[in-house]
Amino acid sequence: MSAFERSGRPLANSRGFPKSSRIARQSLFSKAASGQNLSGYTDGTLEFDTVVSQAPAAAVQLHMDCGYPCRGTVDLTQTLRGLPLNVKQTLKIPLSCFASAGANLASIDTPFSIESMGAMALAFTNLKVVKGGALAGGVSGCPGQQGSFALFGPNGVAPGFGFSSWQSTAGHVSWQVIQVGAAPAEIRMQFSNTVGANGMVFISGPATDLSAYRAGRLTLEVYPYLYGSNTSDLTLKLESGAGCATADISIGRPPLGAWATVSVPMSTVLAGAAACLDLARIGSFSVFPHWNDQRGVQMTVRNVALRP
Repeated sequence: MSAFERSGRPLANSRGFPKSSRIARQSLFSKAASGQNLSGYTDGTLEFDTVVSQAPAAAVQLHMDCGYPCRGTVDLTQTLRGLPLNVKQTLKIPLSCFASAGANLASIDTPFSIESMGAMALAFTNLKVVKGGALAGGVSGCPGQQGSFALFGPNGVAPGFGFSSWQSTAGHVSWQVIQVGAAPAEIRMQFSNTVGANGMVFISGPATDLSAYRAGRLTLEVYPYLYGSNTSDLTLKLESGAGCATADISIGRPPLGAWATVSVPMSTVLAGAAACLDLARIGSFSVFPHWNDQRGVQMTVRNVALRP
């Protein structure tokens, strides 16, 4: 890669996208011969185009260096996990994010250094610093500053997580993962007409620290097809181990035949939870019709996330 430019010209030049780089516990960087003064670029952005073909399996950090040990870092993990696979996207990161994280904009020698703690595959090009870029459209806040955690989103389930179900009566619960492109994007579930049968569908995986979202909210989208004999509501719960769960949290009764966005404050989710529930070790999310009122319900769920 070449030394970077400050005029909005590329930091690294290529025509089109190179083949995706598969990275596992490695770093890739663009370094200038000497420190460059970007102190007049406090309203600027670091911008680049990227195509993610394999979402990160672990933490990904983007650094801007200013002579060892001077460095500013933003966390790109959730940003990259939230991008649709195999689709070109432009990322625009305010330089102020790096400055607030410790970078000295008056002496930047490495404007782009990406480091992955696990496997991922992506391509990128058109790296550039744009003066005034933070004042333009398409720029959000600093990545990684308590962003969302997607349990199940456009790129499928979070790394290490998967789908399963529990049912009191064999055949009561059936479910199907619906693919959009290469990723599972929706899960459709059906509950039988068996009297007295109960069950639920889980998104479960390794114990995950979600304590940063204690003051946030749990969101999802639900599409009810049929309510069958159900006369009450739909519910959800979180668990951190056997017997260590929230209460069954009502998400109401969204209208049939349309997507509904549900947003539940975490204060509501945690109210009435078992004393042993540990928000730093959440391993399971489940959604299901009200217990003992599940006959004939059919619904689809997508975009399950915790948000600040």
